[in-house]
This record gives sequence, C-alpha cells and structure tokens, in this order.
Amino acid sequence: MSFHVRMMAKDDIAQVSAIDREAFPTMWPPVNFQHELTNRLAHYIVVCDKSQSAPQSENSVAKNQTQNRSFMGLKWLFGSRARSQVVAPPATAEYVVGFVGMWIMVDEAHIINIAVKQPYRGRGIGELLLISSVEMARKLGARVVTLEVRVSNKVAQNLYNKYGFKEVGIRRGYYTDNKEDALIMTTDYINSTEYRHHFQSLKESLFQRLGEVDYELPV
Repeated sequence: MSFHVRMMAKDDIAQVSAIDREAFPTMWPPVNFQHELTNRLAHYIVVCDKSQSAPQSENSVAKNQTQNRSFMGLKWLFGSRARSQVVAPPATAEYVVGFVGMWIMVDEAHIINIAVKQPYRGRGIGELLLISSVEMARKLGARVVTLEVRVSNKVAQNLYNKYGFKEVGIRRGYYTDNKEDALIMTTDYINSTEYRHHFQSLKESLFQRLGEVDYELPV
C-alpha cells in the first residue's frame, strides 16, 4: 500500500466532507470546506491511498451552507459567503483517507480538525497527518503547535504526547454536542534542535512502518 500526502484541493471537498461527517457526526454546523480553501489563515492537508480510486458516489457534492463550526469563539470563515456550487472532481480523483486542517495565527499553528476514514484508523494515518501538520507549521513560520482534544479521547492524547504536546489548560464545555471539556495541548518550540531530532526520529520510524509515502508539501 502506498500513500500520497499533499495539500487539499477543491476536487477533494466531497470526500473530505464525508470523512468529517463520519468522524464528527454530532458536531454542528458542518464545515464549509469550499470556502475554507479561500481562508488565508487556513491550511488543509490530505492523505490519499494511491491504490484506490475515488468512489463515483463521492465525486460530486452540493453545498448550501450558511453556518460553520467555530473554534476559540471564532467562525471558520470571515465575512458573508455565497451559496456553494456543485463540486465535481474528475473521474481520476485520488482516494482521500484522512485530512488535517490548521490555522496559522502570528507564530502559532492551531490544529482545528484531524480525521481519518473508518477503515484506515489505527494504521498510522492520523500520525502521518499530525507529522505533516507540524512540518507545514514550521514551513509557515510557526514556533508552536496547539490543539484541543476531548478529555475522554485518551488514544488521541497519547499520540499528541508522543509528539511533544503537553497539557497547558482546559476549556470547559468546549464541545457543542455534549458540552464535554477539552484539554488544551501545546508543543515546545518546534524549531528547537531537541524537538527536531525527536520529531525526525518518529517520522522515520512511521515511514518505515507505512511503506511507500509520496510526500508532497510546499516548501
């Protein structure tokens, strides 16, 4: 099996939206990914399974959204937004198995969502997405990476701890579906020599486990 890591494109919206609904079925309103791609603060990365083709049923999606999820009290998008049009990826669209989105604000990268398609969970894809987001954050000039995670999600917390994220606070009732608290987790300086050595070791280990990874992120 081989994977392709790259920036999210307009042609990926239908598949990414489906993964988002699968991973966060109780979260509302849904993310307007089409407009997120025009948000100057937002950066989205996808992982694709190169051995699969995108299902025809996921090659088009119609959106008519006027609301969007928020984080830290901020709306996903700025300003008013027009109705989205039908997005029709070509028949050769890659098969997206996971995505991660983050906002860059000054010198901080904030991971706002990370999700993996159900059959691919537990296979290192979430870790690959996390690695990709940290590397992208560094390229965009961020000094630290931060995120929120449900207090009950121990699996995710263990992954974040592995990559140097530490608990620095808590947001009470953060999740709108059940008012669950969120842990705030932040890295040390991602450009420090110590962090980069640790990070590179983990990355090499994961790539050996995953096999072929076509890594294509902008410099």
